[in-house]
Amino acid sequence: MIGELSRQGVSGIAATPHFYANQSSPEHFLAKRKTAWDQLRPHLLAETPEIRLGAEIQYFEGLHRYCGLEQFCIEGTKLLLIEMPQCTWTTRMVSTILEVSTREDIVVLLAHIERYLPYRNERSIKAFRERGVLMQASTSFFLTRRWTAMRMLRKGQIHLLGTDAHNMDTRRPNLEQALDTIYRKRGTLLLQKMAEREVMLLDEAKNNLG
Repeated sequence: MIGELSRQGVSGIAATPHFYANQSSPEHFLAKRKTAWDQLRPHLLAETPEIRLGAEIQYFEGLHRYCGLEQFCIEGTKLLLIEMPQCTWTTRMVSTILEVSTREDIVVLLAHIERYLPYRNERSIKAFRERGVLMQASTSFFLTRRWTAMRMLRKGQIHLLGTDAHNMDTRRPNLEQALDTIYRKRGTLLLQKMAEREVMLLDEAKNNLG
């Protein structure tokens, strides 16, 4: 997958294994992630894209009170990637995310926003955006539902893209194809804004780290 992403012109990769609070403690998860990283690192080439470690946290009750959330942010940033339930969100779910978003050391990034649209969560998503919660869309969204994806991108409802790649068979990295769709739909300026947003987020994190 790293080789394929590199071929597609990617210069940086966010490695975000899933974290399930009901299955693992933060200590166990971080230790397991470190072991995987230590096994992978010797095989990386000089031209390998920069890899930043992170996590994709599955939403759970009490998330806003969970100790050590900042440990799951994508390395060198404040971005905390959260996967919401695929259902109609309750008031408590929305309140929990808004509570996390008030933290100065965290910027909430909701993973694959397109998965939640069928459950009529538009009002909650709008409330999140108004409070500074960022929305990530999977690149596959631009291949399977191009019109909807481009409409959301043009309206500023998608802030970042993610390949959501898991393997080289059923869930291959497909950033190249998604970017081609966006370019063909005259989305060059939108991509530039997305790239500028990414740089800004990285710079903010660096400044806050000293």
